[in-house]
Amino acid sequence: MLSDHAIAHIGQYALIKNGKNQVLVLENTELNACGLPGGRLEEGEHWMDSLMREVKEECNLDCTNPKPFGVHLVEEGEFIKYCVYFTVQPTFPLAVRVDNAKYRPRWISKKTVGTTRFYNDDTKKVVHDFLHA
Repeated sequence: MLSDHAIAHIGQYALIKNGKNQVLVLENTELNACGLPGGRLEEGEHWMDSLMREVKEECNLDCTNPKPFGVHLVEEGEFIKYCVYFTVQPTFPLAVRVDNAKYRPRWISKKTVGTTRFYNDDTKKVVHDFLHA
């Protein structure tokens, strides 16, 4: 259980490429902004199990071979969120399924990353850097 004094949490996010050098993002249709599949590391959960669980829950994809790619901090008042990004290898064929009607899966490329609206500029930079690596 998180302490009443906790002022931070860790979010893990997956960078998933298809065979066309495009990255999977989830577009929030209510906010018209994109983010990456992933979520909060739960207390007592191994980081790799957490990341794979989140990707499975959000996109119905199985992935392997997570490798750290980047990290940034989001500060909201006294609250801090550590956003950790991992490259992962999806199991092919890719059959992305999102059960939450609020989100729409999209594949973005080097050409479209610049015009894609993200929740924040840090995530956009991570996706840009991953596509250009």
